Amino acid sequence: VPFHLDQIDIYAPGQEAAQKYMFDVPVVELNGRVAMMHRIDEPKLIDILRNAQKSDSQQK
Repeated sequence: VPFHLDQIDIYAPGQEAAQKYMFDVPVVELNGRVAMMHRIDEPKLIDILRNAQKSDSQQK
C-alpha cells in the first residue's frame, strides 16, 4: 500500500504536538484524524491504509 509518511519530533522547539500527544506516542494520523496511538499494529495499519486508499479512489 503506497503512502507518504511524515515523521515529526513532537519535542522539537515550536511543536504544538507535544501538548497534544505528550503521553500518547507513537501516533498515526491519517487525513488529519488519529488512526492509531500508543502501539502500532502493522496488520491493522495496513488495513486502515487500504480502506483509505479504496475510499479515496471511490471519491474520484
